[in-house]
Amino acid sequence: MSFEPDLWERRRAEFPLLAGAVERHLAWAWDFTEAGELDAALDAFEDARSAAGELSRNAVEPTF
Repeated sequence: MSFEPDLWERRRAEFPLLAGAVERHLAWAWDFTEAGELDAALDAFEDARSAAGELSRNAVEPTF
């Protein structure tokens, strides 16, 4: 999923729980990194990446 602000806002509106999970896991990854827990940070980042992938897969593609 590309990170275009407009696209992210649409995905967040369509799938608020999944988008919240992405944001939450990215925040945890940042917190773990600051605490020096790099293994936990990597796990949280991978979880965020998986959730973001689900957003891309579940999204309805726009028709032009």
